[in-house]
Amino acid sequence: MKKGLVKIAACVAVGALLFCTCSCQGNKMFDKKLKENEVVGIGNNTYSKPQAMLFLLTEKTIYTNSYGEEIWSKKMGEQSAQEYVKDTVKSQLVQLNAMYQMAQEKEITLTDTQKEKIKNSAKSYYDSLTKEDISQLGIVLSDITNMYTQYAVSQKLVETMTKDVDVEISDTAARVMKIQYVFLSNKKKGEKGEEISLSKKEINNHIDTLESIERAVKEDKKDFSTLARKYSEDDVVEMELTQADMSPEFVEAAFALEKGKFSDILTLENGYYLIYCVEDYLVEKTEKNKEKMKEERLREAFNKEYEEFYKQQEILFNEALWNDIDLSELSDLSVTSFYTSYTASDVEISQ
Repeated sequence: MKKGLVKIAACVAVGALLFCTCSCQGNKMFDKKLKENEVVGIGNNTYSKPQAMLFLLTEKTIYTNSYGEEIWSKKMGEQSAQEYVKDTVKSQLVQLNAMYQMAQEKEITLTDTQKEKIKNSAKSYYDSLTKEDISQLGIVLSDITNMYTQYAVSQKLVETMTKDVDVEISDTAARVMKIQYVFLSNKKKGEKGEEISLSKKEINNHIDTLESIERAVKEDKKDFSTLARKYSEDDVVEMELTQADMSPEFVEAAFALEKGKFSDILTLENGYYLIYCVEDYLVEKTEKNKEKMKEERLREAFNKEYEEFYKQQEILFNEALWNDIDLSELSDLSVTSFYTSYTASDVEISQ
């Protein structure tokens, strides 16, 4: 369940927070200097409770729509679903605030055209809210305009700091292929449950098994995946492989294969492998991996400077106010479009 929730959190945090990977941990958080209705502050920039509630209730509504009301009775490891969502939103608010503060120091601003489009996006979202939504949030139009503005400025910060990064990724580097493999470990369990190395005879038996599998496929037209599931000591027998997925030795052997070919038997640190190439080049998956690699390169370049800035910030956070918010006592919003009503393309950040 937690894996699915993480995916949702990643989706809703994309926008201005696309390149932020550091957590709130490592910085001291103080609630001094904050007003009663302020939740978080860095430098001269603070977010009010209504602004924080906008994030919280949007997230709550998305989770409910995705998993049903029963999600709120689930545990997420040591956390309840509510605690998990609140921690996610807390991190979003702090990161957005820090990025906006950094943009201010770099004197990054928006054009009049961008400001006008943000104003229109904010009004469009505000008009989509019901009276009940607005009452529960305690929000006014200027709160939404302010948050969209800070998203836009933060996105402009990212673009400014990464505009000179080389994002050319070759097809070879991004290539994705489909393989199947059999793995046989070079260890076994002893009488007391301890791991012990195989004898030379046992190792030779493993090698014989892998060779017999290859012969059965080549000569008897047996299905490799069926044999792999029968003999392999790994739960996984098929995977879409990139150059970042396995050990360098495994990757080198796999990427040298053409469709329908076998690798030599590999002797690696943990045991013995026989790899079979199902497809040596997955076009669509390679293109997606290329985009992922570009994003990772941009993120790494941005975070190199951003994380140093972040470490220097005194974060003001109103824990008492935050802890008093109980999502179980709040209704879902009638809309979930807070994130989608505003997009970078709407305001043409690259100007």
